[in-house]
Amino acid sequence: MVSTGLPAHVLLITAFAGCICNSLAASTANYAWLPIRCGGEPDTPAFLQRTWPGRQLLQNGTSQWPWIAMIASSSGPALDWHCAGAIIGPQHVLTSATCLKEMSTGRLSVWAGAMYRAQGAVSGHQLREVTRVAVHPRMRSQFRDVAVLTLSDPLQATPSVQYACLPNEGSHDARAQKLLPYWGIAKDTTMNEATQKRDHLEYPIVLGQAVQKTIWPEQCSGYLSRLHNNEVPQEVSDTLICTYTDQQDYHRECVGTRSGPLFQQQNGVYTVIGVMSMGQACTDHDAPNLFSSVSDPQTLHWIKSIQ
Repeated sequence: MVSTGLPAHVLLITAFAGCICNSLAASTANYAWLPIRCGGEPDTPAFLQRTWPGRQLLQNGTSQWPWIAMIASSSGPALDWHCAGAIIGPQHVLTSATCLKEMSTGRLSVWAGAMYRAQGAVSGHQLREVTRVAVHPRMRSQFRDVAVLTLSDPLQATPSVQYACLPNEGSHDARAQKLLPYWGIAKDTTMNEATQKRDHLEYPIVLGQAVQKTIWPEQCSGYLSRLHNNEVPQEVSDTLICTYTDQQDYHRECVGTRSGPLFQQQNGVYTVIGVMSMGQACTDHDAPNLFSSVSDPQTLHWIKSIQ
């Protein structure tokens, strides 16, 4: 196994019991073990395009992104939140291995069903400890930067906690809409900074989304070559997806959650197609987001082999 430099509290394995959700037919994917189909549209109002939630969103207790979980480490009673992951089964969360490498020592936990990062143990939000972690055996820097967490107990499927679909092999569509969920500070951009300071306003860290535009492979390869000061082999660049954030007004408001999953939305079905290796929810052409592709055959086969 390739050395990943992970801290001692992360137990590397290549297999553990579990069940992974896969989108065999995007619009009709159903699984006997799932009370709901993977990646289906939530029965909630659409999330506002800007990160300021407003009263309507504050009154809505159901997450627009039920497939997203927060990942934290703890060495005491407090949880230190680090990054996001995609729920791909009752006991499995897909995330970035780099995220785990950067965490402090201590227990790992996963929090599912939370729209606001400040929410405590209230109805609908589920907290689970992580018992094992699997890191892709061919992980290398930003390439195949993928890990799968197994949880202490299965998550219960609810309107706020659901399972994302995995893609079919090589099914990444550059033309399809791509969304990057993140936790960011929800600011009212119509209010000037002086008013904010005068009224001592505090803003919640809320789950939002950033629309992503795909950077074509040729441009992505050029960026990678400049980043690493040499030409990147085709077999390596084929494992990555490059994007940039479409809405420029996210730059002020977005704090971001590192290592978040990238989703592709087609026909009302959300499929996780990448895991962030480098970047943040707010970026531009000069510093694109890099995602390890989940539809890369070796990566997808590895995820499915974990059982």
